[in-house]
This record gives sequence, structure tokens and C-alpha cells, in this order.
Amino acid sequence: MIYCSNCGEKMVESIENASVQNSYVAALRKAGSSRFMLVSAILFSASIFVQFISSLLINISDFGVDYSGVNQSAYHLNSFISSFSIMSLFMPAIAVLGMWLFFKTSKDKTTSRVSTSGLTIIKVISIINIVFNAIGAFFVEFAFVLLPVFFVRTGNTSSYFLSGNEDLAKNIYVVVIIVYMITAAVAFAAKIIHDVLIIKMVNAVKSITITEQPTNKFSMTLAMFNFIFAGFSVILGLFLLVMSVVLPVLAVVAIASFLSAAALIVISIGIIKIRPILAGITNGGAEIIG
Repeated sequence: MIYCSNCGEKMVESIENASVQNSYVAALRKAGSSRFMLVSAILFSASIFVQFISSLLINISDFGVDYSGVNQSAYHLNSFISSFSIMSLFMPAIAVLGMWLFFKTSKDKTTSRVSTSGLTIIKVISIINIVFNAIGAFFVEFAFVLLPVFFVRTGNTSSYFLSGNEDLAKNIYVVVIIVYMITAAVAFAAKIIHDVLIIKMVNAVKSITITEQPTNKFSMTLAMFNFIFAGFSVILGLFLLVMSVVLPVLAVVAIASFLSAAALIVISIGIIKIRPILAGITNGGAEIIG
């Protein structure tokens, strides 16, 4: 037994506790600088870069289309889509920058604590995404509720439904609207839940860096959602590859979708590996993180 020479208090327990606490921080540092974090950051970066390239190429004038005899509104609409696609990459790009920052600070052995500034960036982006998705969901649902009312009240139903049998057209329209609203609601809800899970994950990591204690808030649900989103990205990529026969630029978008799916799978595997350690289920063992 080891005792303090000044106060006579036992020192072994405090040394052992410090060692256990430091093992969680070491595991977190190992996870942040692991090959899973590196590969996923590379894949996400590549996906955003490819999406940027596809947004530049999406202007159909690049494919030799002559607009001299075409309504210029088509050209302006296409330019708007291209510009909007580029602007929509800003938030994901900032989030990926946060991943790279966390990877860099995790490799820094000069400080005892792991800096979470990169994860804070990801958290802020997730909060912004939640706000935008909530607003988007509201306007999409609101618009499709009011749209049929607008056409009925203005008497433009016949020109809108473009059918000799207006009643049949109305019924089809109602079914399409209901299906679209449910699909849009599920999609927006899934995105919001995914961002909430990212925020909870960041908060759990921050808790470990501050308290140097394990936390049971390190949920596996985020990994599950990542796998689901990866599956949809693969399906979307395959669909875009088929459609690229008509519009070749879609093949570039498909590549970006496949890269994003691969990144989600890799980061999820990393979460599955590190979760038992940081949740205190497995003590120490940082060496299992590649």
C-alpha cells in the first residue's frame, strides 16, 4: 500500500482512478485520430468535391444544347438549379471541416485534453440543419395543403388537371399529394432525427473530455440511421447511373452519392467499435480502435 508522505492518505486508489479516467480520454483520442475518422473525412470531402463538379456541369449548355431557339426561361432555370446546388454544399463542407479539425486535434499529443472545437462546428451545423429542415417541412406541407384549395377557388381546375375526366384527375391528384406529403414528412423527420442524434453524440464526447468518465449517452441509434441513409444513397446512386444514359452528368452525381454512402458506413463502423469503451461497457482497450 502506498501512502502520501504529507497527509498519510492512501494513494493507490486515486492513482488507479486517474488511470481509468485517462483510458477513456485515450480511447477518445484514439478514435478521433483513427483510420475510420480519416477515411470517412476523405470520403465526405471527395463526395462534396464531386457534387461541386456536378453542379458546375449541370448547366445543359455544357452539353452542346443550342438555346437560340429555346425559351430563355429554361436556361435561367437550369442556371438557378446549378447555383442552388453549389450553395447547398456550404453547410456540409463546414461540417466536414469540423471532422478534419477534430481529427487534427485528436492527433495532437501536446495537450492532455482532446479539443472538441471541430465537433462544436458539427453541432452548430446540425442545429442549423434542424431549423432549415423544420422550416422546409412546414412550407412543403403547407403549400400542398393550400394548392388544391387555390385551384378550386380560382376555377382553374380544368386547366391544371389537364384531363377530360376532371373528377378522375382530382382523385389522382389527391392520392399523389397525400403520398408526396407523407414521403416528404418522413424524409424531413428522418433528417431532423439524424441531426438530433449527431448533437447527442457530440454532447457525449464533450462530456467525456470534461469529466473523463464514461457516458451511457453514446447511442448506437446514430450508427443505425447512418446505415439507413447509406442504403438510400446507394439506391439513389444506382438510379442516377441508369438515368445517366439520358443525361451524362447524372453519372457524376451518382459517384458523389456512392462516396457519401461509403463515408456513412465507415464512420458507423467506427462508432460501433468505440461505443462499448466510451460507454464504460469495456474498460480501457483503446487498442481495438484502428
